[in-house]
Amino acid sequence: AVLGRLLGGAAAAALQDSKPALANLPAQKLQFDISKHPEVLGSEIAKRTIERLQQDVAEFRAIKEQAQNFELRGMQRFEQSGDPASALAELKTLQGTMLKVKDGDTAFETTARDELLKSANS
Repeated sequence: AVLGRLLGGAAAAALQDSKPALANLPAQKLQFDISKHPEVLGSEIAKRTIERLQQDVAEFRAIKEQAQNFELRGMQRFEQSGDPASALAELKTLQGTMLKVKDGDTAFETTARDELLKSANS
């Protein structure tokens, strides 16, 4: 999303939504239960730590489920068809756009530096 905002419409054309890989995420709760362990039963800190870990796991899963994921169109085409030509064309377009942004940033930085030096020396 940040890349899309920085590069504008050209990046939006090169990026597309993809489904998050939820299979690799932890479940909503811890996959183990050590709450009955003697070291936990005798320690308020251990109990709070386990509760916090449980909350963190659930929160992490919720954040990942709601996240927007983007992939390069060319990469998805390559994965689907195995044809590297379309992937390379998409990457070349994105590279050109990024180089234009870099050139614009360089020009801005040069102008800003010159203005800063002029203001500091006057």
